[in-house]
Amino acid sequence: MLKELRFQLTPNDQILKGSLGQLDILATNKWERPIYYTAGGFDGSLGLEKFYRADGLAYRVVPVETPYRSIIEIGDIDTEILYRLLMETFTWGRMNEDDVYLDYYTKRTLSVIRFRNMYTRLAIRLLDEGDRERAVGVLDRCMELAPSRVLPYDQYVTGITLPDGNGGTIHHEGIIEAYYLCGETDKANTLLKEYYNQLVDDYTYYNSLKSRHKVSIRQEMNEVLYQLEEMNILMQQFGQGDLMIELGLGAEDDLFSPLPGQQE
Repeated sequence: MLKELRFQLTPNDQILKGSLGQLDILATNKWERPIYYTAGGFDGSLGLEKFYRADGLAYRVVPVETPYRSIIEIGDIDTEILYRLLMETFTWGRMNEDDVYLDYYTKRTLSVIRFRNMYTRLAIRLLDEGDRERAVGVLDRCMELAPSRVLPYDQYVTGITLPDGNGGTIHHEGIIEAYYLCGETDKANTLLKEYYNQLVDDYTYYNSLKSRHKVSIRQEMNEVLYQLEEMNILMQQFGQGDLMIELGLGAEDDLFSPLPGQQE
């Protein structure tokens, strides 16, 4: 527990009134009321991310310093608080019912708040604390609320590997890897196989387009290949040679190749 928060504002020639208001609140609040931010990694957060604690859909400023890893994983978490919020307090309506349709903006909002990442991060921390049973329950709850028909699978299912700016990488586990780590191999394999086949279908479609159209979807094509490679690494890491063979991959393959037209 820190006695004071030390941080440095980004050097420039002005401080906007909004920032002055925040500084006044931070200086005079004396921890009597909680202070929350909805995001980090931008000028308006004043560089306070290392003092964030992820309490559900917002970050609470706390007198505890947590080294900044990346924009994907900001601040610390308290497993008891976050578990209570995600598993007991938050309600999501009927979003996972067959007769409910989520429009584009709702799906985008769920992506922006990193819906799946919240549950995965909690599960990984619970597992680190030796609470495997609750970790599995958190992952199951996430998949119950957001199967692919409700919220299309994304990089928070496969995991994300980012450059750390120092020549290395930072890896954030996805739901598949979290299931493997919990010893739930069948659940991990079922999810991986389902998403793998979806991605191959997506790539096959993208590659069927004429060259003049491919130019505008090059990013989407690269994202598909990136996520396929993440799954390939997971299968090798967790010894899933039989699954690789089932998917048409050699046990020593380091790329998902050949995909239709990949060598074009």
